[in-house]
Amino acid sequence: MAYSSARRCPASHPVALPTMKLLAAYPAVRRPRLSSGAFSAHADFMNGWDQDFLGERVRGLNH
Repeated sequence: MAYSSARRCPASHPVALPTMKLLAAYPAVRRPRLSSGAFSAHADFMNGWDQDFLGERVRGLNH
């Protein structure tokens, strides 16, 4: 894995991966607290997509 520069992959890591963001909205509380600590959270992603279909979608997002 490597970060892109100007939205381009470095030559050492030529395969682009899509960026995923997770936004979680919690109801307002006086003292919010996450079970993993004060300032962290955790999420997992399991890929169940058909790879050809997913590849078409990813190519369309990176242009």
